[in-house]
Amino acid sequence: MQPAPPPQPAPAQPGMPPQPAPAAPMPAPPMPAAPAPAAPPMPAAPAPAAPVAPAAPA
Repeated sequence: MQPAPPPQPAPAQPGMPPQPAPAAPMPAPPMPAAPAPAAPPMPAAPAPAAPVAPAAPA
């Protein structure tokens, strides 16, 4: 098997500058990072545990 030739940029069309393909996929990955902030709200669940504490002294 011969080594595949390096990816050559698409032929520049008349009136259109050559746009690198790898540039498009890059912006996509950063998006998944947004859902991460949704985790912080979870800590609110432990709050209900407080009412249970008073039951012990009783």
